[in-house]
Amino acid sequence: MIVSGRVSHKMAPVVRNVYDSMPEPKWVISMGACASSGGVFNNYAVVQGADHIVPVDIYLPGCPPRPEMLLNAMLELTRQIERKPIFGHREEIARAVEAAALKAVPTAEMKGLLA
Repeated sequence: MIVSGRVSHKMAPVVRNVYDSMPEPKWVISMGACASSGGVFNNYAVVQGADHIVPVDIYLPGCPPRPEMLLNAMLELTRQIERKPIFGHREEIARAVEAAALKAVPTAEMKGLLA
C-alpha cells in the first residue's frame, strides 16, 4: 500500500481498515513529507505521520518526491522482501491459534448474555 499525501484524523480509520483488509504479506510505503510526518500541516486535523496508523516499511522524503525516488523505494522494498521469508512463521501461528482455541471456554458453559 502506498500512503500518499496528508492523512486526516477522519481518514485514519479508513486507511487502517484498508490495511487490515489487505492479505498477508503486507508492505506499506509512506510517500512524501505529508504522509511521513504531516508536512507543514501541524494542526489538530492531520495525523503527524502514517506510522501512527499503520506500520511503514519505506519512507519517501520530498514534497513531492521525485519519480526516481519512488522507483528506488520499490527496488528497496523488493530487496527487503527477498531478504525476509514469506509465511515462514505460518506453523507457529497455527499452533498459537489452536492453543488459544483449546483454552477458550465452550459457549455452552458461558454465563451472562448468552445464557
